Amino acid sequence: MSSLLASSGPSVLDRAGAVLTEACGQRLWAQSDIEIADRVEAALRVRAQADAVLLGTVGEVEARGLARARGASSTRAWLHGAHQLDPAQASMLVRTARSLRAGFQETGLALAAGEVNLGQVRVIIRSVTDLPGDLDPGLAAAAETLMIGHRQTFDPMTLALIGRRLAELVDPEGVPERPRRPKDA
Repeated sequence: MSSLLASSGPSVLDRAGAVLTEACGQRLWAQSDIEIADRVEAALRVRAQADAVLLGTVGEVEARGLARARGASSTRAWLHGAHQLDPAQASMLVRTARSLRAGFQETGLALAAGEVNLGQVRVIIRSVTDLPGDLDPGLAAAAETLMIGHRQTFDPMTLALIGRRLAELVDPEGVPERPRRPKDA
């Protein structure tokens, strides 16, 4: 049994919260430009890692049926009612957590390492899920790897375009045509 489970002291999340509270109290004005830029990068990495913890936990709540055991009609309703999350955000968390548990292990590991952000994770999942259902599992895994590989270069919107192009290459006739924007006059 891990020492965390056996101990009666603060949990790892309580300790992480204390460290973040300390970080919030740091005097930023005393830091150099390079330190501030590095801090933004580190904070975004920690944010992604916190999202990984949240999604893993929401996935476990969903798998165990804990929300219903606590009187809620669904995990989404529980997140909304008990934690005052926006219903759309609660739904997004539940859907993303389900997808990560259902086979997006590489994406989940990248999020846990802080290498991708939640927006990119959602696009990766959607892009791979939108591929034909009869696609060879090896190709779907390769698509996931490809999408993760583009994470450092592209934001979620551009990553979604890459995912769409990938779907067009795999199944040109299965992707509906995009509506065209009217040309400027």
